[in-house]
Amino acid sequence: MHPVEIRGLRHDAGQRTCGPQPEYRLSLTLVLDDPEALWRAAIAQLRGDALADEDIIDTIGPADAPDIAACIIALCAPAVLATRDYLPGCRADDFWIDAMPGLPGYQALRTI
Repeated sequence: MHPVEIRGLRHDAGQRTCGPQPEYRLSLTLVLDDPEALWRAAIAQLRGDALADEDIIDTIGPADAPDIAACIIALCAPAVLATRDYLPGCRADDFWIDAMPGLPGYQALRTI
């Protein structure tokens, strides 16, 4: 599908509607280079949200076994859910994190 095609309709700048509620999906693929840096950033974000340290560890896991998806959610979800702050006229309709199945885990790659 062409990047500006939505549900089979070509984007037309003069066309204001493409159904009752036009939806657009933004996809971002991340490569994990430093899980410790991600975990530390998630800790800082959640501490800023006034969560207790034990609740934070329950949410994103300990430093030696971080829940990567939970760390990404801790950092991205507040920005995505507050979309109106940086994308006027828009609101977040859905938010999820997926891992690509079949790829080796981070620990397997560290030994290479």
